[in-house]
Amino acid sequence: MQMINPHTEDGIIRVAIKGRMDADGLAGFETEFLATVAAPGLPAIVDFSQIEFMASLGMRLIIQTAKALAAKNTRMVILRPRPLVAEVLHIAGLKGLTPMTQDEDEAVRLAKGQHP
Repeated sequence: MQMINPHTEDGIIRVAIKGRMDADGLAGFETEFLATVAAPGLPAIVDFSQIEFMASLGMRLIIQTAKALAAKNTRMVILRPRPLVAEVLHIAGLKGLTPMTQDEDEAVRLAKGQHP
């Protein structure tokens, strides 16, 4: 797993992640991801378009991040998940925990707590 171009824009953390969210892919990645996305306490948009696979460990990381941000009164939005990844997140019930969208403008609105 790797993070691509993590930065803050208009008070929103933006980062793309690439790889497989499984035991091998997440080894050593969780701490870096949580420090980048959750620790600052800002809303976050995470581009999932380059995530090839998601196992239960990946879901755990999403839950940890979403809960850490919720405790700071903010949220993470998942942007552009591939169909299989979106289906896994939906079946696992994570859509209610962290919004998902294919549209970047909608992701910004959701990250800021605005409804479409």
